[in-house]
Amino acid sequence: MKQIYLLKTKRRGIFLALLLLMALPMAAQTAGNKFKVDGLNYIVLDAAKLTLKVLPETNYKQYTDTEGDAYSAYNGTLSGILDLTKPVSYNGKNWKVTEIGKRAFQLENITEVKLPDGMTRIGYKAFYKTASLTTIKFPSSLTVIETSAFSASGLTGTVTFPDNTFIGANAFQSCVKITSLDITKVQYLGSGCFRNCSGLSKVTVPLSAKIGQKLAATLSDYKLTGSANETSGEYAFADCYNLTEATIESGIATVPNHMFAYCGELKTVTVPTSVKSIGGGAFRQCFSLSSIDMPEVNSIGKEAFWGCFNLKGDLVLSNKVKNLGDLAFGYTSLTGVKWEGAAGCTIGNNVFTGCHFLEYVDLQTLTNPTVANNRLNRHTGTAIDNLAGGLLSRTIVYLPQGVTFTFKDGEDVNFVKSDGTCTKLSVQDGADYEFPVGFTATTAVYNKWEVFLWDDEVLIGEFNNENTYTGVNYSCDEYDYDNNIAPLITYRDFSGIKAGKNCFTMLLPYAIKKRPSGIRAYKLNYKGTYTTPVQGGAGAEYKEYYLFTSIPDESELEANKPYLLRVVDGKEHSSKDFGAANVEIAASGSTKVNDDGTEVTQTPSTSALRNVNAGTLKPQGFSPMNDQGYNFVGGTERLNNQLAVSLHTWLLNTDWMNIDVWRQVKSGSRPVFPGSDLQQEPATAAPFRGYIQVINNAPGGAKRFVILREDETTGIDNLQQGKPLTGAQRIYTLDGRYVGTSFDTLPSGIYVIKGKKIAK
Repeated sequence: MKQIYLLKTKRRGIFLALLLLMALPMAAQTAGNKFKVDGLNYIVLDAAKLTLKVLPETNYKQYTDTEGDAYSAYNGTLSGILDLTKPVSYNGKNWKVTEIGKRAFQLENITEVKLPDGMTRIGYKAFYKTASLTTIKFPSSLTVIETSAFSASGLTGTVTFPDNTFIGANAFQSCVKITSLDITKVQYLGSGCFRNCSGLSKVTVPLSAKIGQKLAATLSDYKLTGSANETSGEYAFADCYNLTEATIESGIATVPNHMFAYCGELKTVTVPTSVKSIGGGAFRQCFSLSSIDMPEVNSIGKEAFWGCFNLKGDLVLSNKVKNLGDLAFGYTSLTGVKWEGAAGCTIGNNVFTGCHFLEYVDLQTLTNPTVANNRLNRHTGTAIDNLAGGLLSRTIVYLPQGVTFTFKDGEDVNFVKSDGTCTKLSVQDGADYEFPVGFTATTAVYNKWEVFLWDDEVLIGEFNNENTYTGVNYSCDEYDYDNNIAPLITYRDFSGIKAGKNCFTMLLPYAIKKRPSGIRAYKLNYKGTYTTPVQGGAGAEYKEYYLFTSIPDESELEANKPYLLRVVDGKEHSSKDFGAANVEIAASGSTKVNDDGTEVTQTPSTSALRNVNAGTLKPQGFSPMNDQGYNFVGGTERLNNQLAVSLHTWLLNTDWMNIDVWRQVKSGSRPVFPGSDLQQEPATAAPFRGYIQVINNAPGGAKRFVILREDETTGIDNLQQGKPLTGAQRIYTLDGRYVGTSFDTLPSGIYVIKGKKIAK
């Protein structure tokens, strides 16, 4: 009996095993099966869990990826609300959609999508170019939104993402109606995921997104990147040209490559102390970005701030910064650069190319930096990349220590070596100059800033045949038609005033030991006060009496002092006559003024990278007397119209009779002539000029007038009535200059003839 019982047990076990073996193939065949219900195609993901992926009707395998973009998933038959929350009934079972497949609803006319709880994945181009799609709510279960899933769709308003979602490359590119994002806890921002979302105005980059890191290998089966080298955040908000404000959460270590590139309206970026590097092109062509403050950054990538034309003032890099990439600040409007670096730094090529307003680059504290090329030249026509590549000839470059630099022929101009010497200094009339550190120049030349400066309208961020932003690109060319560097061979011309009837003003940053023959110089002297009728205004008065008195013809013109000059030999002259050898160039000083005339105050900062309000160098001149109300001053930087007005500035000009007059600068533009619709540019005080200003910016009282006095004239303190002595006499105005010899043809007023004031 025992043997029979064992035999029965063995047979029962064999039978059960056969049943199990038969069941396994049935389950395996179910996974991957495809079917269609209510017009939608599905594939089984897990038969035991009854989960499905929804698929397109179109067979995209017959097309290349680019060709496939042109075909809708269901031939345009789907419209309205797509509700995937309802169970899918098939073979007596209720199935659940947990994934949306590749191109599943591409180019369909869907307006809203309802996703079920348990949805985990939205596939590649699933809703690509569904322009009618405005509304979707992502369930908390969603893990992956693959590449281009919603690219160019019509999603509108605020889009909220669940905590643990990985967003693929270009997933929401060109969703121009999205106005805000809640991405507080997302896990990954694929390259270009929100690129060209032009409806965005503010974004916060979350720490959870692992910014700057590559995608984990465990996610390699998902289509989240275009290449294995992509990192989270690259191009994430590029071309969002209405984005004005961006905040990077504390803990993030880098601003990745091109993260905010081409965001033309971006004005404010908050960068925490955790950020140590700025990636290549991170803020490229952010035209409106005018201020940066990055406390702990140590590396700035290639083209990081290229084309940020509103980035102005002085750029200060502390010794925390160790690397400056190629073209990092190209085509910005910076006026000065100071790198307070030490040893072990790296300087890229063409770092400040196209910075047309850059007055100086101070690298003198750097020791033994790594440079790609120690042969320097500035001009692209010679095609040598180096740290000075693309700088204009006017920019003063203070070179670092410990590197032996050589120069292309003719290019050793405005470079200050580490020993404090400059082979050739070229100051160019019309260009602004600041000298943060003094030096010795073997040769100094007074040239003219003869350049071709223009702006072009450019299309920024053009991709997928869509122009996303129109900006302005500023260009400057120093070459003339003979391929010469024009500012180094061009000079300020005085030939038009060789007759001696008109004067000109000048201030140079170096002394002229021996003045050119045939040019007379005058200094302004305060002579006291009195009351008298003035030219053209009966009963008017002026209370302060000034003379421009000539100095000996062979005497020195001091550095940084203004002079009135006049051609007295009838010959042609130019600024070429004002060259000098072995001259000291003094530091410009730190006193600067704001446009309202108040002095600039700088708050001490330990920030690694920041730009500061540069202000304008305060005009300087000869020391005035205690009770003197006006002074003759000048500078090496231009006073813009607002500043010239704030400082109560008078410029030397000519009237309708071509007589020199001093005119007060007025605010804004004015008609070319009374009643004209044509407007003159607002008046400014040009660099290397002298001008009259109220001392200490005090408002002027009664009008002051200026008289020119030659050495040979004497005794002009007595006012006489009637006509002058007979015969041809040299006649001068009180506020002008030599006006000829015919007293009868002159209008009523007061004139100086042979040292005497004559009232007509």
